[in-house]
Amino acid sequence: TLCAALALTFVLATLLEKNIADDDMGQRPVLPPGFIPKPPGKQGEWCAPHRLCGHNLCCLKSKKGSRTCRPNAQLGMPCSDAPIKGQIYPGNCPCSKGTCKNGVCSNDWKGK
Repeated sequence: TLCAALALTFVLATLLEKNIADDDMGQRPVLPPGFIPKPPGKQGEWCAPHRLCGHNLCCLKSKKGSRTCRPNAQLGMPCSDAPIKGQIYPGNCPCSKGTCKNGVCSNDWKGK
């Protein structure tokens, strides 16, 4: 019975891990019923977790704390791949193409 219990525990843990990994929930704001979100922000407009930026833009938090929509980083530019809560990036936006390697956008697709 101990072996059966261990096997069942392993199977359940594997199923849970797969379901959690496939789940695309992430952190999203909890909005009141009937709330109509504003359209995505344009370059230079304010942004927040409940008002994300448009295509190829990121919500960038300045050192003073203001948040505005800025273009994603291009190849060779400083970048970040680690947003803080609510898809807000401190310091630099993520890369529009390629990967952020050592804080710079690169065409190196082999990893970070």
